[in-house]
Amino acid sequence: MTRADIAKIIAVLKNEYPEAMKDFSETNFKTKVDVWHSEFKNVENEVFQQAIRRIIRQNKYFPRISDIFRELTENPNEMDPHLAFADVKTAVKKFGSYDEINALKWLHPEIAAVVKMIGWSKICYTQNDKMEWVFKEFAELLKSPSTKQKAKILSAGFVRIPVKPTLEAQNE
Repeated sequence: MTRADIAKIIAVLKNEYPEAMKDFSETNFKTKVDVWHSEFKNVENEVFQQAIRRIIRQNKYFPRISDIFRELTENPNEMDPHLAFADVKTAVKKFGSYDEINALKWLHPEIAAVVKMIGWSKICYTQNDKMEWVFKEFAELLKSPSTKQKAKILSAGFVRIPVKPTLEAQNE
């Protein structure tokens, strides 16, 4: 992770925990970024963000470095099904049913593996009132060890491709 990645995450935490950083100066902020960067520079950004999301949902107080390390080591590869499915919905909006290849490239390999098992067109064409059933199937498959193995194969060379938002996605 870069210092810029850390700064963005600390800014998010500042919004989530305003009381913890109300008297924080710019110098203190830069020092915190430097310290966190030295501690977490070898952690993948996606893994770190997942840990921070879990911390925000669970902790009332601004996390300490030890809290983050605990979250990273206790749940190192556990992906939140709700956040993962939100990525799938975003991919559907960005790519539509017609561009499955780029949608799967854009998604995290583990999520892409689950989407392939369910079927891209099934996800795209499911009506909103039936989407909870697709989500349940998605969540179960995401937990499956065989999905993690398939994701490792898919993740060789994984890079999320940048996408210009479609007109449809911009209007939301």
